[in-house]
Amino acid sequence: MVYKLLNKISFKFCTDYSKPPSSFLLMKIDTTMPDKKLSPREKEVAFHIIEGTSTNSIAQILAIKPNTVSTIKKSIFTKLAVDSEVGLYKVLRG
Repeated sequence: MVYKLLNKISFKFCTDYSKPPSSFLLMKIDTTMPDKKLSPREKEVAFHIIEGTSTNSIAQILAIKPNTVSTIKKSIFTKLAVDSEVGLYKVLRG
């Protein structure tokens, strides 16, 4: 029941209902910030960051080392001129 309620709330802010909200936020990078293109791997990591996944969990999901995830996060933060995961969410949320 809680899942259904959260689903309704989160999809209310998404104009493309065929994609989950986080995917919609990542699409924003390509459409509103074409000069700040992220690599496919950076997009994967950004997706998981937005979902609130920890660095170690992202590493397990993507079958890479936690240090690699940290390096990719730094690259994302540099490209999007943010200094934290909260900053990343705010940039994508607009």
